[in-house]
Amino acid sequence: MKKVVYTYKALGDSMALLREVSGIPVKELCEGCGISNRTYYQVIFGETLA
Repeated sequence: MKKVVYTYKALGDSMALLREVSGIPVKELCEGCGISNRTYYQVIFGETLA
Protein backbone atom coordinates (compact mmCIF):
# COMPACT_ATOMS: atom_id res chain seq x y z
CA MET A 1 0.00 0.00 0.00
CA LYS A 2 2.75 2.46 0.89
CA LYS A 3 4.52 1.73 -2.38
CA VAL A 4 1.39 2.70 -4.30
CA VAL A 5 0.95 5.88 -2.27
CA TYR A 6 4.54 6.93 -2.81
CA THR A 7 4.29 6.13 -6.50
CA TYR A 8 1.21 8.33 -6.86
CA LYS A 9 2.85 11.05 -4.76
CA ALA A 10 5.90 11.05 -7.00
CA LEU A 11 3.66 11.25 -10.05
CA GLY A 12 1.65 14.03 -8.46
CA ASP A 13 4.75 15.99 -7.49
CA SER A 14 6.01 15.74 -11.06
CA MET A 15 2.64 16.92 -12.36
CA ALA A 16 2.61 19.81 -9.88
CA LEU A 17 6.05 20.85 -11.09
CA LEU A 18 4.97 20.57 -14.72
CA ARG A 19 1.90 22.65 -13.97
CA GLU A 20 3.98 25.32 -12.23
CA VAL A 21 6.50 25.47 -15.06
CA SER A 22 4.16 25.14 -18.03
CA GLY A 23 0.87 26.52 -16.71
CA ILE A 24 -0.99 23.46 -18.04
CA PRO A 25 -4.19 22.81 -16.04
CA VAL A 26 -4.20 19.76 -13.79
CA LYS A 27 -7.12 18.32 -15.76
CA GLU A 28 -5.03 18.22 -18.93
CA LEU A 29 -2.09 16.65 -17.12
CA CYS A 30 -4.37 14.01 -15.59
CA GLU A 31 -6.26 13.05 -18.74
CA GLY A 32 -3.69 10.63 -20.12
CA CYS A 33 -1.93 9.34 -17.03
CA GLY A 34 -4.56 7.13 -15.38
CA ILE A 35 -5.02 9.19 -12.21
CA SER A 36 -8.13 11.16 -11.34
CA ASN A 37 -8.18 14.77 -10.14
CA ARG A 38 -9.66 13.64 -6.85
CA THR A 39 -6.87 11.14 -6.25
CA TYR A 40 -4.30 13.70 -7.40
CA TYR A 41 -5.47 16.26 -4.88
CA GLN A 42 -5.83 13.69 -2.08
CA VAL A 43 -2.27 12.55 -2.67
CA ILE A 44 -0.71 15.99 -3.06
CA PHE A 45 -2.51 17.79 -0.26
CA GLY A 46 -2.91 14.76 1.98
CA GLU A 47 0.67 13.54 1.74
CA THR A 48 2.42 16.91 1.42
CA LEU A 49 0.54 18.82 4.12
CA ALA A 50 -0.13 15.99 6.57
